[in-house]
Amino acid sequence: MEINELSNRQLKIYEAIKENPNINVMDISTLTNVAPATVRRDLTKLSELNYIQKSYGKLSVIDPIKKRINDNSSTLSNEQLDLIKTTVKQIHSGNVVLLNYSELNCIIADELLLSDKNITIVTNSLRIFDRTKDSTHINNILLAGLYNKETKAFSGTTTYSILSTLRADCFVMHPSGIDFQLGFLADPTEDLPLLQNMLNVARKVILYIDESCIEKKSGLLVSNFNLVNTIVINKKIYEKYKDELSLFDFKIVITE
Repeated sequence: MEINELSNRQLKIYEAIKENPNINVMDISTLTNVAPATVRRDLTKLSELNYIQKSYGKLSVIDPIKKRINDNSSTLSNEQLDLIKTTVKQIHSGNVVLLNYSELNCIIADELLLSDKNITIVTNSLRIFDRTKDSTHINNILLAGLYNKETKAFSGTTTYSILSTLRADCFVMHPSGIDFQLGFLADPTEDLPLLQNMLNVARKVILYIDESCIEKKSGLLVSNFNLVNTIVINKKIYEKYKDELSLFDFKIVITE
């Protein structure tokens, strides 16, 4: 659950604890105008969701970035987490980084927040933008346009127009599929022209791929592999497909 999905009262309690760790149940009851028993239920819920913790009798909020990283650790495999961390290492301070909307790119953004790399993120994803907009070391450019409420991402001609004025050091993508004969693929729900525009304005293209990518052979063809500079992959998948991967000139980075 994202913090903006909390109820208004739960969010008010969270912000109150953030401002004053010494606040108690009665103070919160007065602030929210609800019974202490209701406050205790909300505190229990916030604790179960890892938004707050109690230590030495004091309440404190849990860092939202670390919370998301911990949540990710419980939903992703170790191989996926290693893949993401190794991909982040390919991004360097000073880079302008293009991130299209995807669940894993949201996690890439969280890992970049935990790093101290001074970068600029260009994205069509409102979720990625919201994660990074208050960072002291990450600058942001949101590719606004036609808004998709389901994905919380932007697309359309306005987005392409903004993107056409930019130049980026790298475009980082987790493709939805891989076809070694054709190239890398995107889901049919994705904005194909936007992805292709991102390719065109990036100096370097980094794909991070796992078994889920290679197993999927259908989707929208984004590009052939001639435009790809770097593939990040784990050792097991590399060993399984190294003959196919050896046909191309891109750099292969194996997760640690």
